[in-house]
Amino acid sequence: MALPTSTVKRIMSMASDPLRVSKEAAEAMAKATELFIQDLVGEVAAQMPASRRTMKLEHLENVINTNPKYAFIGDALKTFPCEEFLCLTPSIQSATVEESESNIVDIEDMLDEQSIRPDFSTDELANDDSQVDDKPSEDSFSSDETASYDGNALSPR
Repeated sequence: MALPTSTVKRIMSMASDPLRVSKEAAEAMAKATELFIQDLVGEVAAQMPASRRTMKLEHLENVINTNPKYAFIGDALKTFPCEEFLCLTPSIQSATVEESESNIVDIEDMLDEQSIRPDFSTDELANDDSQVDDKPSEDSFSSDETASYDGNALSPR
């Protein structure tokens, strides 16, 4: 398994703004990541029942919770943003759902503060009985005028 060096460089660059990553450093980090994953998967496979052929999240959680070497992963796993795609244990899932709901409220508040949020809901759009008039109005441009975009609205030049 070889991780793409370009992906590793991009991830490393996200950790610090002014950080520039050499090709050699990215290759070393990719190899270290590969070895770490192999070690973790080996630990999980060793603790899985012999009859099991599929690694599940619960097997990974068991290794993370029992081996102090992997304790740092537990915090990240609890706050993993895509819990709907994971089979989290109920205790972790309930905490994560509560955090997600509070994050949604925070995002909505932020959008309100920045006035980015639209003033209408999708229900209002669905119930709108007005029809679009395809005929040009008298206010529309004459054929010799051109339109320009000023960033906010379409206006004649």
